[in-house]
Amino acid sequence: MLFLQGLTHDPSTRTLRVRMVNPSRTRWALFEYRDVPEELYDQLRTAGPDRTGVLGRLGAEHDVRRVGEPAWHRAGTVDVRHGG
Repeated sequence: MLFLQGLTHDPSTRTLRVRMVNPSRTRWALFEYRDVPEELYDQLRTAGPDRTGVLGRLGAEHDVRRVGEPAWHRAGTVDVRHGG
């Protein structure tokens, strides 16, 4: 299982970057989501410790890729909370 460690959002491209870490914080992964509205980014930022539902919605509704990979995965096909 991975945990959310950081978020950045570019409103001009509507790209959200999410940094996930393992429980011991020894491994991490950086993911990008396409076409994420500012409102969803704000929900993630303010969700506090209960971000799981918002992260699930993010993965269900927006294309995702691991940073450095050329291909995007269609919404609903990857769950980064479990290692992508």
